[in-house]
Amino acid sequence: MFATLSENNRTMNHSCIYMAQQSSTYAQDNKTVQNNRILSSIMPLVHKLEFNT
Repeated sequence: MFATLSENNRTMNHSCIYMAQQSSTYAQDNKTVQNNRILSSIMPLVHKLEFNT
């Protein structure tokens, strides 16, 4: 019985670690999306400046 308990505990720990990794990956993806949005709004202005000078 104790062996089963420790196995379950180990499995739970792996699941928690995996979920934490997934959530940090999601946060990074979200930041990338925001950065891309900012870049795509800035790029037209940069092009305008390049052509005007």
